[in-house]
Amino acid sequence: MAVSQEAAGSAFSGTDAAISGTLGRLLDLEQHIEVLGEASSLATTLRGMTIAEAIDTLRRMTAGDTPAPLKSASSPAVRAFSTLSDRELEVVRLVAEGLSNKEISSRLKLSDKTVKNHISHVLAKMNLTARTQVAVHAIRAGLV
Repeated sequence: MAVSQEAAGSAFSGTDAAISGTLGRLLDLEQHIEVLGEASSLATTLRGMTIAEAIDTLRRMTAGDTPAPLKSASSPAVRAFSTLSDRELEVVRLVAEGLSNKEISSRLKLSDKTVKNHISHVLAKMNLTARTQVAVHAIRAGLV
């Protein structure tokens, strides 16, 4: 049985439309996946920040600046910092700036013992042995 060229053409047109529709849906899905990936990176960047720091970071990002933590969100250092409390992160930033325990305690209005405890917790959570290592990781992660 012979199929006319016109009938064959219309059959292919229907197939082309179906393929086109499927490709359109796949492209939409790809865009949604990309947005979700960006949202995940943003969440990783903002985790552990104070509200003021998060707002500042979002403002810089809106202006076109990409903060270091977002650039290296998959690094082990950034993942390790995400387990720290806000206060522990404050202490880490001050350690990375080179402040002594006494200077940190004065700046944060904490006792020397509390600062030592925070540093001990940070070392344990990050599986490190010295505050110098904490400072190096903080600088690499862009926390300072």
